[in-house]
Amino acid sequence: MLQKAASYTTRLAWSTYRSQYPKYLLSVIILKLDPYLEQKLSRLPEDRVRELLIRSGHHRLLGLSGDADGGLPSKSGPSGVHLIDPYIQRYIDEEIHNSLKLQQDIVRDSIKSELDDIVQHSIRSELPDLVDHFREEIADEHKIKVCELGEVVQDSICEIQTVTNDGSEVIGDVTTAHIDELDKQAVEAKKALKEMALKLTASLRASFDDLQGSRHEKQGTHARCRSV
Repeated sequence: MLQKAASYTTRLAWSTYRSQYPKYLLSVIILKLDPYLEQKLSRLPEDRVRELLIRSGHHRLLGLSGDADGGLPSKSGPSGVHLIDPYIQRYIDEEIHNSLKLQQDIVRDSIKSELDDIVQHSIRSELPDLVDHFREEIADEHKIKVCELGEVVQDSICEIQTVTNDGSEVIGDVTTAHIDELDKQAVEAKKALKEMALKLTASLRASFDDLQGSRHEKQGTHARCRSV
């Protein structure tokens, strides 16, 4: 979000700068350089200034014609014309280089200052609207995510309920089957106990009858013995 805002603000600021300051700023910067160049040139002798103008391609200002290098001294030139001193030549080259670098620095600093002001103004004027716009986007995205999360939770709840219901049915079936099996086993156990009780009763009755028969036989034997 911040990258989008910064990119939009920079483009807007540069467009505003180009529309408001097409050539005026550059002209002002060049005018500011004139006193500096004038001061530098005033320290040089006239012949050195002449050499500098010829070397920089401004020989027409001296009323010369032909090639720009025609007025420059050379090793094959006419006698009486001395070659420029290497120290002076190096000094001139350094001055030209320093002047160009100073111009570039001034132009860059001026443009940067103006551009910074425009960017700050654009940020102050455009940022509130951008913040509101992105705040609305974030709020909408938040609502969408909340709805999606609610749907996921609801689906999960339904799935859990389905599994629980299925599990309850399975548990109920298993429980019923066990209860039926227990009832069946209880009935069989009761039947077996009843049969065992009947057998035991019959066995006891038979034993009692045998005991009674033995007593009667003993009593009859004693009676016959007495009669004899």
